[in-house]
Amino acid sequence: MFEQKENKLKKRKRKEKQHGVSEKDADTWLSTVRSSSVQSVQAATWNKCGGAQNAYVTLKDGSRLCARSRTPQDRLVLGEVLSYWLSRRLGLDCVPPVTLTSSEFLLRQRPGDFRSQNLTWNIGQPIALTLWLDRIDSNPNVKVLMPQPILEAYRSGKPITAHDISRSIEKHEISWNRQQLSWNNGTNESIRPSSKTSAAEVTRNNTQSVPRSAGLKVKLRDLVILAQWGTMIIFDYLTGNYDRVASMQDGAERENDPHILEESIRNLRPSDRGAKLWLLDNESGLLDAYTVLYLKSSRSDKFLAYHEAMLRTVCVFQRGVIRAVNNLHAETVPHRALLRYAAERDKMVDKIARDEGFRLFKENIAQRLDNVVKWIKTCEGMLSVLK
Repeated sequence: MFEQKENKLKKRKRKEKQHGVSEKDADTWLSTVRSSSVQSVQAATWNKCGGAQNAYVTLKDGSRLCARSRTPQDRLVLGEVLSYWLSRRLGLDCVPPVTLTSSEFLLRQRPGDFRSQNLTWNIGQPIALTLWLDRIDSNPNVKVLMPQPILEAYRSGKPITAHDISRSIEKHEISWNRQQLSWNNGTNESIRPSSKTSAAEVTRNNTQSVPRSAGLKVKLRDLVILAQWGTMIIFDYLTGNYDRVASMQDGAERENDPHILEESIRNLRPSDRGAKLWLLDNESGLLDAYTVLYLKSSRSDKFLAYHEAMLRTVCVFQRGVIRAVNNLHAETVPHRALLRYAAERDKMVDKIARDEGFRLFKENIAQRLDNVVKWIKTCEGMLSVLK
């Protein structure tokens, strides 16, 4: 039995090196974690789970995960979980699965580990358990840079459109059918680049060059990255995440150094194979981030502007993501729809105390959804003018 579990684990790891975590695999992992026994608990290190009071946990079946404690700032734990379930609503497969538990789940199983590792958790603390991703390239020398077309769009104020990509390809008579290009966002839905569509259908691993045209330098691998960035920008806009691109924008402004935006992006890591990008450490999302955005301070206007500027860099999105955004936007009360979706799948979501960040999330998520939908329509309008 153990050998079967070990083989399944190896198979899953091989699959996730090239792809994301499918809904089926994520649900299996979530179910396993909630019912598994713990083999060991180790204190986190800078390259394993981070944070002084986090833990690196190994389960009896060999699965590994990060256990994150944020007490007394429990909204960070809840924000991580709600951000994950938002990613699931949007059809993303690039956000590590996370579930909530209580601290005694680990304390009672491995009390000696906690004493030896100097972890000072107390009974009753909410803990976020997050899938440990072996297939991420954690080499600090490997950088994830903002794609040059997006950086240029950010600085010029002129967004990248599917028309730009399509024109670059059509001028050189590249046959996308012949090249057999395919890519999806975990929903098995592929999209072709044309002036009538909203995203590029590209391959994950093909690095063949597409010739330059109209100033746009494109490789097939680059198109994979562009499409993923379009999705990430929408996701971070909705969550209000301040600890990825927005933190780089803030650094560039504070230091008066625009080159900071050309450095490796925080909490965005590549797979160790292929062109998959993983969106890590989303604990700021939806709750703490909304306190930064909507509790009036010198920071709030700045971070609102950072998100608006990034949203307006791209008009290249995946159809499945657009459809999911529209569906959530169509809900009578979007925040309730997301909470219901999360609570039905993680019973502890309703057990964490709500605070000011939660109130601000309730009051503002609908407007941010509306802003994204309006931008998508603006992009569609640009395409209709260009036809």
